[in-house]
Amino acid sequence: MRKQRDINHTMRSILIDWLIEVTEEYKLTLQTFFVTVGYVDRFLSEMAVQRSKLQLVGVTCMLLACKYEEIYPPTIDDFVYITDKTYSRPQVMKMEHVILKVLRFDMGSCTPLTFLYYFLNAIPHHDDTKWLAQYLCELSAYDGRRSLGQRPSTTAAAAIVIALHTFELHPLPPALVSVIRQGPEELQAAVNTLHEIFSVYPNLQHEAIKEKYSTARFNRVAEVPPTRHAPILFT
Repeated sequence: MRKQRDINHTMRSILIDWLIEVTEEYKLTLQTFFVTVGYVDRFLSEMAVQRSKLQLVGVTCMLLACKYEEIYPPTIDDFVYITDKTYSRPQVMKMEHVILKVLRFDMGSCTPLTFLYYFLNAIPHHDDTKWLAQYLCELSAYDGRRSLGQRPSTTAAAAIVIALHTFELHPLPPALVSVIRQGPEELQAAVNTLHEIFSVYPNLQHEAIKEKYSTARFNRVAEVPPTRHAPILFT
C-alpha cells in the first residue's frame, strides 16, 4: 500500500467485504476469493490507484481469479452487473489487460486456504475448529495493515492454533507441529497478530463476513468470542 496516495487500508477492507458478498452471490469457491485478494494486493503494491477505480480493480481481479479457479466462471457482463453498472464492459476488459501486464501474467497463487486443509487433515478436529480457522483466515484478509506480507502457510497455522485454543483444546498438538514447520518466533508473532484481529473485529463494520459466519452452515462461529489472551506456544 506504500504506493497508494488516494486509498487507504480502510477502503481496502471495504472492498474485501464487498468481494465476500460477490463470492457468496455467485457461489464461487473460497479459493477464488483468496486468489482475488492476492491479485488485488499484488496490484496495489505495484500501481497507484484512484479511489474511484478501486472497485474496478477488485472486480477485475475476481474475474481473473474465476478464470483461473472456477469451472464455470461468471462472465464479464455478470461482473459489470454486480457493480450496478458503475463500470462498462470495455473498462473491465481494459483493466484486465492492465492487471495482467502489471502482474506479468504470473497468475499462480498460494493462499492460506491451500495450507489450512492440509494442516487440518494432520490432526483430529471437529467442524467448529475447521469453520473458526477458516473464518480467521478470511478475517486476516481484511486487515492489510497487520497481515500483509505474512506467509499464507503462517496465517493458516496461526488460524488453527487460535481455533484450537478458543475451544480449550491443545493449541499445538505434536501432529500439527510435524506438518507446519514454522519457526517458533514467526508462528508466535502470527498468532499474536491474528488474535488481535480476532479481538478487535466485533468493533469493525464488516457485515458480509459476519453474516456469512453467523449462519448454521458455519456453526455460527462468528458469534464465538475470542479468548482474553493469545496462546503462548513456546516458553
